[in-house]
Amino acid sequence: MWTWGRRNCRAGSTRLPDVARGIITPSVQSSLACASGSVSLGLAPEWRVPHRFSGGGRECVMRFVSPRAKALGHPHPRYIFHFPFSIFHFAALVVLISLISSGRLWAKPVDACPPAPQIAPADQRFVTWVVRRTLEQHVRDGATYKLKHQPAHLAGLHCQVAVTLRQGGLLRGVGVSAPGKILEAAQEAGIKAYKAAAESEPVDSEVLARMCIEIEALGQVVSAPVAPYWGSAQSYAFLECGVHGIILQMRGATGAMRPSEFIANSLSAGEALRHLNERMNPAHESHQGMVASWFRATHWHEVTPRGKVVELRRGLIVLPPEAVTGRNLDEAAHRLADYMIYRQKPSGEFSYQYEPTTDSYSESNNYVRQADAAWGLALYAKQTGDPAATRAADRAVRALTQRVIDLGDVEGAGYFHGPDGCTDLGATALLCLALTDHPQAQEFRAVRDKLVAGMLWLQVPAGGFIAVFPPTLERGDEVRGPGQALLALAHVYRDQPREQIERAFELALPFYRKVFRKEPKADFVPWHTQAFALMAHKTGRREYAEFVFEMNDWLAGSQLSSTNCCWPELYGAIDPPGRKGAGASTAIYIEGFADALGLARELGDGVRAACYERVVHAAARFVMQLQFRREEGFYVRSPIDCYNGIRKSPCNNRIRIDNCRHALIALHRTRELLFP
Repeated sequence: MWTWGRRNCRAGSTRLPDVARGIITPSVQSSLACASGSVSLGLAPEWRVPHRFSGGGRECVMRFVSPRAKALGHPHPRYIFHFPFSIFHFAALVVLISLISSGRLWAKPVDACPPAPQIAPADQRFVTWVVRRTLEQHVRDGATYKLKHQPAHLAGLHCQVAVTLRQGGLLRGVGVSAPGKILEAAQEAGIKAYKAAAESEPVDSEVLARMCIEIEALGQVVSAPVAPYWGSAQSYAFLECGVHGIILQMRGATGAMRPSEFIANSLSAGEALRHLNERMNPAHESHQGMVASWFRATHWHEVTPRGKVVELRRGLIVLPPEAVTGRNLDEAAHRLADYMIYRQKPSGEFSYQYEPTTDSYSESNNYVRQADAAWGLALYAKQTGDPAATRAADRAVRALTQRVIDLGDVEGAGYFHGPDGCTDLGATALLCLALTDHPQAQEFRAVRDKLVAGMLWLQVPAGGFIAVFPPTLERGDEVRGPGQALLALAHVYRDQPREQIERAFELALPFYRKVFRKEPKADFVPWHTQAFALMAHKTGRREYAEFVFEMNDWLAGSQLSSTNCCWPELYGAIDPPGRKGAGASTAIYIEGFADALGLARELGDGVRAACYERVVHAAARFVMQLQFRREEGFYVRSPIDCYNGIRKSPCNNRIRIDNCRHALIALHRTRELLFP
């Protein structure tokens, strides 16, 4: 809630418009620190932002309690802001409220769920060895394996244990023990998992030797802070997929889902709860009397039978910041390029999406993203000289150019028209980029110029672009499409300056700057950033650079770190308001930040360049972590279709071709800028 009040304003140095628009630059942070002593932005439960002005005045006092903070169960942060009472600052206050409600400006959240059992890697290997020896003896003679030794620090650890047996990624059996000493509980869960596996197919010593053991040590189960309106987004806002497990009880029925099941089945919190509800409440009766509990778990598994044991968080191996090196970035990008080449069909198109959970490819397609993938490989091939990438990019480009048609009576103009009726401006723009950055770009100049004429035809006198070509009547993607078109025009201008393109940017700047300031959107930023940064470099126009910095200063405030997130595996992700959590979209934001970084260095803005360097470094760590590794594939059935691809998010294992393309260029750009 928030209330109004009057007090005398105190003098200070903070510029309110910067804070209200979310432009969290180092200079703003330092001014906030000066205004509030040792307190900096977002690090304390209460802080004040005074504003210097001449003469007397009134101020607004706002108190805000975050719903997510309440759901997580930690003390409600109280925020007090001082504003001169004016229409301008009232509007700024509205923007600030929206930023706070998104969770960007409150104190660091704390997980209210009890922690998972702490088990060292050596002890994880020992528990796994005990389970395997127990199963081997049970298969051999039905006897119980007697422990001859157990570490003292494990003897005092009590918890429930879940054991899963998998063969080639397929789940064969699951067993969950009663609470008890961890080694005894692990043996009990292992025998239950074996019996469950044997129900469908006999399990002898040879079959057991081909199975991998997966273990979860379950933490304390406590009541979950479920909202009273079951089924709404607020009812599961407390749940972190892959970190928390959930237990539901209603009318004598019980349903549970462990953290690893969220990952293996690629379920969001809402999907998981709906799945449990369908199983427990098929008649869709009232949820009155529903009781929810939650818990955390420590999760590890054998990579191969009797092989290496690794611990996972959200199904991931958490990478330290030191993992971001030139060599690791090169290797990750090279593996991504190889993976994209593997996903290319004989027609030149790419298989759009692979789902490891079901070991199947999606029948859906998206030609904007097909063109984006073609551009990514063409750009990578041009910059690295990789012959395999060059051949793949050539096949993709030639397949897409067959879909270019003339634009009615507009002489020399054309656009991309997909077989599904796609006439999006973005598809034409991204194909134009693929042709411009192709290693043999001169061969495609005629088609490229036709696409350039088509894009310029869509610009209206006010400066904006219509986001689709006729005869489509839909509005199209007005957030990304115009930025993609401007980026394509900028790349053409880079190679061949044209007055018509320069004029297009002069018209576009005031139009899209106004659009951004009215309603900032994260997906708008990277495309417009790359376009205007390149034009600022080529033309030397300062207003282009200022727009680039304005957008990226705003977006930098959306990066997760130890000050606003309690999950180390998510640090570095760009998670702006309105998106559905941290994921592969961070890669496209890196592309924008990389160009903003290059521009800041060029203009001698050292403070801003240092800020962007930190953003890019942390974001690259997160994106590298999204790349599938063999050690993480406990549920993977087809390694060749999965490993080295980029997950959509830590808890969504779908591998979409455009996410791979963005990660490819983002990591390559990071390598160029941070490790030249």
